[in-house]
Amino acid sequence: LIIKYRMVDAVVRDLQFLENSILRVQDSMQEMRLFPIGLLFENFSKQVHELQKQLDKSVSLEFHGAYTRVDSTISDSIVTPLIHLVRNAMDHGIESPAERTKLGKAIRGQIIISAICRQNEILFEVSDDGRGIDEDLIRRIADERGMDSSLTLQDILCSPGFTSKKCI
Repeated sequence: LIIKYRMVDAVVRDLQFLENSILRVQDSMQEMRLFPIGLLFENFSKQVHELQKQLDKSVSLEFHGAYTRVDSTISDSIVTPLIHLVRNAMDHGIESPAERTKLGKAIRGQIIISAICRQNEILFEVSDDGRGIDEDLIRRIADERGMDSSLTLQDILCSPGFTSKKCI
């Protein structure tokens, strides 16, 4: 009977060792898939440089949280929306150098892309020091396009295909 218990103890110990080994391998695999989001941010500098030429605007691009690590499998799904937000900031938010001078602002606008890790989520934020969002204009455009203008501003702005480009 004592030998039987010792064998059970040995099997339990071996199974625990195996489980711990599998968990360490799994953790290592997950760690290998992570990389600093700053590597993706480098592409934005090129985009902004090209947009500055097209739009005749001057912008400095700043990154916060560049060392925040993200899973490589989601990186592709992050890039397109962030580029869209940066482009919108340059198209609609940042004023022309002449407008900025009239408003007493620095000629060079500023766009900040932030990645903030909160628990098991990463929050991305794009902000600029431009003119802001004209809520009345956005709601008027939504009405003109047959949208429900009583939706939240965020819902209107994030509606597929919504743009205010022709109206500004």
